[in-house]
Amino acid sequence: MRFYPSDPPGAFWPLDPPREPLLLFALGVVLALPACIVLVEVLASLLPARKDPAAGRPPRIAVLIPAHDEEAGLPGVLQDLLPHLEEDDRVLVVADNCSDRTAAVARVAGVEVLERQHDEDLGKPFAVRAGLKLLAEDPPDVVVFFDADCRFHEGGPRRLAEIAAVTGRPVQARFLMDPPPNAALGPRLRAFGIALKNLTRPRGLHRLGIPVSLTGSGIALVWSRVEHLPRTGGSDIAEDLVWGWALACAGHPPRQASSVLVRSGLPGEKSASSVQVTRWEHGYLRAARQWFPRLLWAAVVQRRPSVLALALDCAVPPLGLVICLLLAHCGVGFLLQAPTPVALGPCLLGSATLALAAFLTWIRDGRPFVSFLQLALVPIFLLQKMGFYLRSVFRRETTWKRTPRGDG
Repeated sequence: MRFYPSDPPGAFWPLDPPREPLLLFALGVVLALPACIVLVEVLASLLPARKDPAAGRPPRIAVLIPAHDEEAGLPGVLQDLLPHLEEDDRVLVVADNCSDRTAAVARVAGVEVLERQHDEDLGKPFAVRAGLKLLAEDPPDVVVFFDADCRFHEGGPRRLAEIAAVTGRPVQARFLMDPPPNAALGPRLRAFGIALKNLTRPRGLHRLGIPVSLTGSGIALVWSRVEHLPRTGGSDIAEDLVWGWALACAGHPPRQASSVLVRSGLPGEKSASSVQVTRWEHGYLRAARQWFPRLLWAAVVQRRPSVLALALDCAVPPLGLVICLLLAHCGVGFLLQAPTPVALGPCLLGSATLALAAFLTWIRDGRPFVSFLQLALVPIFLLQKMGFYLRSVFRRETTWKRTPRGDG
């Protein structure tokens, strides 16, 4: 450790200012790579659309709906869903550890109900597994996984199942989440971020002919592929992502259904939003850490560049975390007295790249959620996110938790 003439007596700086800030440069390059991947995906989303395949022989489908205390919203969901189905189709509601009348209102709607109570196996993954076990007694051609708080706004479960039946691949509908009416800035920016993650980026991958991740409600799977699903449990809090990456490794990479749109709503309460965001982001980081090397290995073994591209998409952390790390990198550079173009160039380039990707997304998909002025307030929102990530270092979510509903 060196001391400098300008230091007062007894003072020292714990890290020497680097004369050749190659370490900061290398770290900046690593942090800028996710931003570059996102920009490529956003630019690709502007390419001409790839049409979904025409329908073939109508498949016999089963819609599997895991539900926990959904008495208030489930009747409307079923009323909206049932007209999309044919006489031979099935709807199975798994009333999972419910303390309300979820099972009763599902029976009134005329659908199959499986009631499940278990003191230890809690959460959506266990409910889905129980539903699949029951469906296996009389398996459908295609199973559609649908959440109990969602609605089809374009296409429907049958169109989703037809694409899966024709292609033989898992299919993910476009999935958006809307902010509550008169929502504050936070929920609107979260809805915008979900549009970037679930709509814009998968559209870009799809138009490049690259598989997509399974991101939420509205998933169709040919029954013969069910055996390739990993046995997720309560510790897998991002089961949709794990399914998609596992299926890709097994040679069945998911694709997007550009003609089907599913929408849900974001919670209005701050505490409920915190539970949801924590589950999403912690679950993503945990699943990506486990499956990124497996995707890389599958791409090499299968000699499929498209799976390699999916692995690169998997390696992109939540963008709020990416931006916070870029800002922290710049701050460290100034603290170490190394604000040189060599040290901070990649970091600044990554920040500008993400800003361009966000602007292009806003033009195409984001204007229903935020205005341009609200988009410009992202730095203020990120200051709050930095506290969230700091807390996450010491307390990580490891079990599946249902997002509390405002309906009680």
